[in-house]
Amino acid sequence: MLKKIIFGSFSIVLLLYLTYGERLTLKVLWLQDAISLFLGLVYEALPFLLLGIIISVVIELFVPTQKLLSKLPKNPLQRRLSLSLFGVLLPVCECGNVPTARALIRQGLHPADSLVFLLAAPILNP
Repeated sequence: MLKKIIFGSFSIVLLLYLTYGERLTLKVLWLQDAISLFLGLVYEALPFLLLGIIISVVIELFVPTQKLLSKLPKNPLQRRLSLSLFGVLLPVCECGNVPTARALIRQGLHPADSLVFLLAAPILNP
């Protein structure tokens, strides 16, 4: 899919240049900058997103619901503090946290607890 995006963006730039020539040089440069910025963000976020998806699949497939809920403290404040610590220690950004939080909700975790998990990691992870 990424090859299609790169090929499509290159095709657009080439078509604009062949159509309008030198008059469109500044607009083409702006388009090239936008495409480079977009692809840079995709390349940067993709590993963290894949890691978050893998962690969410592991949670859904291999962690039993009762085991997950029994490991967490019963006190809501302590449970949320432990989940925020788990969110801080997880090496993913917010793009990888969302699939993991959804897997935790599917396993029976309260949505407020998963929100604490969602907010903890992007604040402290680079």
